[in-house]
Amino acid sequence: ILDHPAIAAVSFVGSSDIAHYVYRRGVEAGKRVQAMGGAKNHGIVMPDADLDQVVADLSGAAFGSAGERCMALPVVVPVGDKTADALREKLIPAIAALRVGVSTDAEAHYGPVVNAAHKQRVENWIQTGVDEGAELVVDGRGFQLQG
Repeated sequence: ILDHPAIAAVSFVGSSDIAHYVYRRGVEAGKRVQAMGGAKNHGIVMPDADLDQVVADLSGAAFGSAGERCMALPVVVPVGDKTADALREKLIPAIAALRVGVSTDAEAHYGPVVNAAHKQRVENWIQTGVDEGAELVVDGRGFQLQG
């Protein structure tokens, strides 16, 4: 894609390191390039949303692949206090019911993060949120995969 002469433009979302590479290489080839590194996808929950569907979608987006994909959806903004409270009431028990496991665990909803360093990075971001005044509602720090 970056070298093919018939392709005039490239749009990329992914890690910052790869976004820099895609941008540099695309521009060097004379292409228009949109490269969003470290991008965060946001979800907005409207007051008329089907909250059961929203919880199912958020569970897959936020926890599927242990957040190791472009559409991890780390930010969700409910519109209005009533929507936020209703979403929270449904989301907390849904999160508690999720099971982390290895790929051979038929009961697992998603797998663990890729390594100890990444786990520490995630836990550091949780702590950063707490340090900056976030209300910690569900805390997965210290989680250990059983088995």
